[in-house]
Amino acid sequence: MTIIVMRPNEGTPIDLTVLKSLLPVGSYPSQTVLNTWIKMAVQWLEMRLNQAFLTQTIQIISRNNRIPLSRRPFIHLLNVKQKGKVLNPSQYILEKNSAGLEEVLVPFQWKSPSITVEYEAGYGETFDSVPVVFRQVIMNTVKHLCEHTGDPKGLNDSLEPWLAAGHRTYRLW
Repeated sequence: MTIIVMRPNEGTPIDLTVLKSLLPVGSYPSQTVLNTWIKMAVQWLEMRLNQAFLTQTIQIISRNNRIPLSRRPFIHLLNVKQKGKVLNPSQYILEKNSAGLEEVLVPFQWKSPSITVEYEAGYGETFDSVPVVFRQVIMNTVKHLCEHTGDPKGLNDSLEPWLAAGHRTYRLW
């Protein structure tokens, strides 16, 4: 299964003034470097948590007939294609699986061709729509990158306990 972010959101899921107030003075060399670290933190956390903070279009390519839409929160399904042809909604089923994820079910075929699913996921278009716990985790990740001059090596060790606790209290699905 291949997951591709077709339309990433170019916005920032955190308030830059709040972030800059948390960072030690002189901890980042320029605004360009800070923006790079913010993007790096957002991508790392979205991958780590299977979340889309700001609204984005995601494409999944799979040979399986059960395709979980793993990037949360799910907004809506754009299309389902088989051999490049868009399927009618009557040709597939969209339902929640036992893990609470939306899942597309396409009738099984013996030599099943690849199936492409495009959908939108995310909390909204602006940083205000992203839950506070995720904004805090992003800011802590950027702070870690500032303290370690952009080196992501210790991210798992320093953020894992806090990240697990913050994510556990936010699990609503």
